[in-house]
Amino acid sequence: MNSRYKKILMLALPIVIQEIVFQIQGIVDKMFLGKIDFSFISVIGNVTYPLNITYAIIIAVCTGVTILIGQNHESKDKVSRYTIAALKYNLLFGVLIFILWKFISKPLFGIIDVSPTLLPMCMDYMFYISFYLILCGVDSTLQSLSQGLGVTYPILYGSIIKVVVNIILDWLFICEPFGIPCFGIKGAAIATAIANSVGTIYLFWYLLMHKSVINLRIKSSISSDIKHFVEILKLGLPTSAESLFWYVGSFVVTKFLNILSENEVGIYSLITSIEMLLYVFCTAFGTATLSLISRNISKSKSNEIRNIFGDCLKLNLLIICSLSVISYIARYQILNIFTNETSIIIQSNIYLIVMFVTLIPKTLNVIIGSSIRAMGNVKWMLLTQIIGTSITVVVSYLLVFKVGIGTLGVFITFFIDELVRSIINYIKFHYMTNNISANSPVVI
Repeated sequence: MNSRYKKILMLALPIVIQEIVFQIQGIVDKMFLGKIDFSFISVIGNVTYPLNITYAIIIAVCTGVTILIGQNHESKDKVSRYTIAALKYNLLFGVLIFILWKFISKPLFGIIDVSPTLLPMCMDYMFYISFYLILCGVDSTLQSLSQGLGVTYPILYGSIIKVVVNIILDWLFICEPFGIPCFGIKGAAIATAIANSVGTIYLFWYLLMHKSVINLRIKSSISSDIKHFVEILKLGLPTSAESLFWYVGSFVVTKFLNILSENEVGIYSLITSIEMLLYVFCTAFGTATLSLISRNISKSKSNEIRNIFGDCLKLNLLIICSLSVISYIARYQILNIFTNETSIIIQSNIYLIVMFVTLIPKTLNVIIGSSIRAMGNVKWMLLTQIIGTSITVVVSYLLVFKVGIGTLGVFITFFIDELVRSIINYIKFHYMTNNISANSPVVI
């Protein structure tokens, strides 16, 4: 194994484990709830995309933290200043978003046509889970800090804490041990909010105590210069807008599925959960790509950038394809974890096939997107995502309602979107690497 592969794996594997642990949180909720009533999974599906729009904005802004810290990792003073500014203003933003959600949640559920049966449960879930929004910005900032410095193990430890606490609380609040009443969907939301908050507090404590990682001066955070946060926003906002457009497309798709039936949203949420377990490898290798190219971009070596890109992509595709084959072979056993309803398991079969195939161009998009951002162009992926969202909304509407193939049309649309964007993005990446100047990263 060459040294570059080792560097990639050292960055990616801890994130893979951390992300898998994170996904287990959502899967555990669905495992506990789906066996009680499949409609609970539909509730989580309806809540996920409106809530993820908020998460996406906060998390994507922190991409700016990862890039700036990666580019300035040798200066502890700059790292501290960027981190403190991000912590301060993201905490403030989290509080404002938490308050806002108290007013907009019901109208949003109305927009996506949540049924009267599911609406009260959606409102309950959103009420309790939204408390974590206060700390979400802090959590994302600390994770971005660790990724930018190439120190990803604290994220792993924090994620393990989250999932262990989540499982214990799910068991207490849903399974009625020791005579404790079942809180159902409320219990799952409370468990997740508490578990995420505990993990965030641990990560903050870890980084605060380990001065070798970063010297966080809490007192200076009061007077931290907003110009550092503005620098973060300049890099992060395009990515934030990119994620926002993706979730807006998924938000509209959720509306289409609700029009079909309550169960369609649940099935979609179920397939997405399986997809996200595999997608964590894309996230991890994308972060490794971003970190390694950010550190090498100042050398202005196009061959090195292409080599990093190629190695990350080859490793990622190898893992994704292998796991997709294994997952498809074991599809019935996997689906049976979430529900005992045979009709839902049979119906999900074709959706799984399309989803696994879609992961190939999706993998390419993640690695290319990370490469392009690391080279200094944070706006391009936003442009192609706007195109992708337009494809998603228009084509899914036509396939679902005009062609009449229902939910299958949604999954076919996602494949078309990822394929078109992967081709466009690769052409852009190839053009950028051919035009790197000897003095600075190219931004086109």
